[in-house]
Amino acid sequence: LGSAVRQLRERGTEVLVVPTPDLSSVAWVPPAFRSVVAAICDQQRARQTLAAEAAGAVVTPVAAEVSRRFAADPSLFSADRFHPSSAGYALVADALAPHLLELAGRPDEDAA
Repeated sequence: LGSAVRQLRERGTEVLVVPTPDLSSVAWVPPAFRSVVAAICDQQRARQTLAAEAAGAVVTPVAAEVSRRFAADPSLFSADRFHPSSAGYALVADALAPHLLELAGRPDEDAA
């Protein structure tokens, strides 16, 4: 992740990273393993955040809120109970929109 972000940043590309969400609410995760899956997702999210920020990316803080919404509303999942439904993708898009707009409005540091 860090290498990919660095390469993009070297080319002047703004990069927005959305780290791993909490996947413990996915239906096929047995209840007994949900805390383990949540802990692994937390660890992965922390590592992704460190690598992305160190390489110059902006990391969005939307994973926790979006994960809570998915856990509370099964209709946000598609029929496979893993991928988002249309409503789930809309929720993710709505959560990301302000961050993308902010990033798009930032002045290019290399243009000065």
